[in-house]
Amino acid sequence: MVDSRCGLHCTGCEYKETCGCNGCIETNGHPFHGECPVAVCCQDKGFLHCGECPDIPCELLTQYSCDPEHGDTPHGARIAQCIKWAKENLTEDIMSRFTEKGYFVKENAPIYFTEDMAKTIKWFEEVMGWYSNVVEKDDSGNGLYGVVFDILPEIEITYLVHFTGYQLFRGKPEQRVISFMQVQDIDKMHSYITSKGWDKITQVETQPWGGKTCSITTIDGYVINVFQ
Repeated sequence: MVDSRCGLHCTGCEYKETCGCNGCIETNGHPFHGECPVAVCCQDKGFLHCGECPDIPCELLTQYSCDPEHGDTPHGARIAQCIKWAKENLTEDIMSRFTEKGYFVKENAPIYFTEDMAKTIKWFEEVMGWYSNVVEKDDSGNGLYGVVFDILPEIEITYLVHFTGYQLFRGKPEQRVISFMQVQDIDKMHSYITSKGWDKITQVETQPWGGKTCSITTIDGYVINVFQ
């Protein structure tokens, strides 16, 4: 049952009784504490809950879900709930087409070779703000295979959203364009990366078709073309 915009369950919430809160859906985005930016954003876009939005997990929802003081336990729980609702509400037409096709792609990611996986992972974590997981190591503890990704690990392991990172293998880096990566807010991404002291990123440019683009050169020499 969908009982909130953001995925935070109203059922069993202490504020429902102590504060007479009717939740964000019934109050049109104004629960007991006043206007909720997440609920208002969701409603303004015409969605029942955030799981219907193509931008999930957006910065706003992630901020609320992972807030150190008032966030979810575990972090990302409401995001996972919204995605679960979205999956439960798949239309009959979509499900019938899936049944006919008989398969779906669980994961697809560019191959990224690196001679020093620890160094590469450190760059993605510190400069890009991503997460990582070294899956296989050699006898000396050096990474043989791993992954880097931009989604909270608690959400990534559920397979509720597509894997959007890179698969790392030990090998000689290839100094070439490795991917075309779409982001939600390219200007904020650019500001974040440059604030970490990384200058191998081009200025954001607005293209004739209205989109925005820039390019990032990684610590291993790969080029990530970014667009919005």
